[in-house]
Amino acid sequence: MNSNHFYEDFSAALKEKNKDQCIEIAMDILQKKALPIPEFYQEILAKSLNEVASNEKDQVMDIWEEHLESGIIRTIIELSYPFIKKEKEKTLNASVIILCPEEEYHELGARMITDFYTLLGFKAYFLGANTPEEEVYKAIRVIQPTIISISITNYYHLARLNDFIQRLKSKLKESQDFKVVVGGYAIENTPHAKEKIRADFYAHSYEDLKHFKEANYETSI
Repeated sequence: MNSNHFYEDFSAALKEKNKDQCIEIAMDILQKKALPIPEFYQEILAKSLNEVASNEKDQVMDIWEEHLESGIIRTIIELSYPFIKKEKEKTLNASVIILCPEEEYHELGARMITDFYTLLGFKAYFLGANTPEEEVYKAIRVIQPTIISISITNYYHLARLNDFIQRLKSKLKESQDFKVVVGGYAIENTPHAKEKIRADFYAHSYEDLKHFKEANYETSI
């Protein structure tokens, strides 16, 4: 069935703040495999999230409503994990930490990307929103990731992203070999942002990460 039908039903329930109905729609899709999980995330959850917590100037939504509806989507993401686990590909000899830098509080996009990494066989570690830079270094030293994945939703943080990436590479280049993958609403919707940000790879979708994997991490264990 076309995802538009599911999206219309889910979006209507979300606008009504009907958590039970939203969960029922989501679980029905997952249990019946009515949509592939990446399509469910991108065409239902991410699309709904962009309406709830976008950067559009003409957006009219009180903060309490944004938090409430975002919370419903968060619950569905967490409930989806058993389905993610069943569908994931063979584990790769590659790990990734996913984070939002300091003062970036919109984390659900990064949380969904974490499940995409898991589906593709990466060992994925989600650090969450507003991660202090020193804590990022600590996590890297312990986890020893091969990928650092950074999500930016708020436009104001784009100006600092390159400096953050360069500090990561400068501070860790002697002890850690890793790639930096960036993505998020602000990058996707800012003209020329992809060209200006000096990351190793840009990813907005499951397909982007799939291509990244195919080019770099095909050996499984």
